[in-house]
Amino acid sequence: MPSGLINSALRRIRYILVLLIVAGLAYSALYTKQGVHTVFTLLDITDEDNPGDITPDDPPVEFSANLEVVRTVPLPGNVLQPSGISWSADGSSLLIATDQAELFSLDGLTFEQSSEVKVKNAPLLFRQGQIETVAYVDGYALLAGGYDEIDVWYNSGSGWARTASISLTQPAMSLEGDVTAIASDPETGRLYLADESTSLHVLDRFGAFQQRVEITTEDRPGRLLSEMELVGMEFVDGMLVGVAEYFNTVLLIDPVSGAITEAFRLESISKPSGIAMNGSE
Repeated sequence: MPSGLINSALRRIRYILVLLIVAGLAYSALYTKQGVHTVFTLLDITDEDNPGDITPDDPPVEFSANLEVVRTVPLPGNVLQPSGISWSADGSSLLIATDQAELFSLDGLTFEQSSEVKVKNAPLLFRQGQIETVAYVDGYALLAGGYDEIDVWYNSGSGWARTASISLTQPAMSLEGDVTAIASDPETGRLYLADESTSLHVLDRFGAFQQRVEITTEDRPGRLLSEMELVGMEFVDGMLVGVAEYFNTVLLIDPVSGAITEAFRLESISKPSGIAMNGSE
């Protein structure tokens, strides 16, 4: 075979190999957890909301008491970067949302995985950080985060599917940043949303905006409540139970006045990403 033809064939082979390598790298960057982590590292993308070095024992509110860990439950190995957690009303199922916009359902007794679904139809790179919280309300999964609506999902027995949405751009409703926590009052059906401010946004059982309630407390000297950000909430016995990430703090909040009535320090826990109540746990 003439050398010209051989060189031409080799160039084509090299060209194909380069295309395959580029395609492989692109797929890894878009669709794999390791690839996404590498991209974020190379671009030096960090958590913009992270306030830096914070002493967990020194929150802007006074602690009422300490809460101790009584049980630790390992999650399935494929549940990475949980961003929200919520029990079903009967305690038979546990929902976990992740930063990769995934929704996992676990058995409430064994904690074994029963289902998994992607809640955003996009490559992993563009799903990262889109879901901040999940709430299990009357059999529906409410998911919210960095977009202008709450996704409503339902499992009819054949798997979770998106059935509706609740707009977060309603008149007079002004969110600051992402929705970071959702809780539902089982008596009235009202939804309480927390964002990246010190406000609660109240919706009626049909998802219509009702009012904004300011969270208040007696700040410690030289400190501000705005230093704290709720990353999870539950409604228990007429009170909102919220958890603040950077100070490892559980807060009891009056849903009517917004007043913080008690604050508890979480021992042996660092940067919680949600809270779920099941009976006394």
